[in-house]
Amino acid sequence: RIEDIHADGIVTDTEATEKEALNQRKTLRETQLRKVEVLLAQNEMAMTQLDLTAASLAEMKTRNGQASMDMESAMTELQDLVARASNYNRQY
Repeated sequence: RIEDIHADGIVTDTEATEKEALNQRKTLRETQLRKVEVLLAQNEMAMTQLDLTAASLAEMKTRNGQASMDMESAMTELQDLVARASNYNRQY
């Protein structure tokens, strides 16, 4: 639409107002997309850490007679972490 406004070579006051509003929306969209990209990157990092944790738990070996966290306890701990996750949510 911005290109259409300039197509005839004449920009009226109304068109200038419209163009300004369109440019503001374009800037807002670009800003929001950058925020989404950051959040997606953080999400991928968190998912990778969860995968690494799961792999580590799968390879965990314990010695007999020593206190250890069995898989059921580990799963309970992870579920508790998920339940608390909303407490760490940052508001922008």
